[in-house]
Amino acid sequence: MGLLDGKRGLVVGIANEHSIASGCARAFHREGAELAVTYLNERARPFVQPVAEALDAEIFMPLDVTADADMDALFEAIASSWGQLDFVLHSVAYCPKEDLHGNVVDCSREGFGAAMDISVHSFTPAVCRQGARYPSAAVGQFGAIVKARGAHRSGGLVQYAGR
Repeated sequence: MGLLDGKRGLVVGIANEHSIASGCARAFHREGAELAVTYLNERARPFVQPVAEALDAEIFMPLDVTADADMDALFEAIASSWGQLDFVLHSVAYCPKEDLHGNVVDCSREGFGAAMDISVHSFTPAVCRQGARYPSAAVGQFGAIVKARGAHRSGGLVQYAGR
């Protein structure tokens, strides 16, 4: 009996078999969770699909976190297939290449805005907004939302928000 038997989770941010989200998803699967997995676009699909297949992901869909239509389609599929989620892992981060230098204060206004939109704004407001639109697909009463990102100069970070 696994810790996550009977639980259903959404994993956003698998880039390939070596990504942080992939490792988390393997652990969720090993503990018995059913998973929905997303990929950014058709260019990313060949890198994510083998991971989704190894996880027996029932839902495997594209998700550009800046596209409301993608978010709507994903949560419609979750509501239709499962009714609700028990947890969400958000492991998405982005910064324009020209702004990946020095300290955060060296980042351009446009680069900072893009990084915040994709890395931060897509986390809480998107999940909460979709939960309000599709209450049956909202994170369950005792569910969890986890934001994970890679290591940087000050070390890795995982943020947890329980409900």
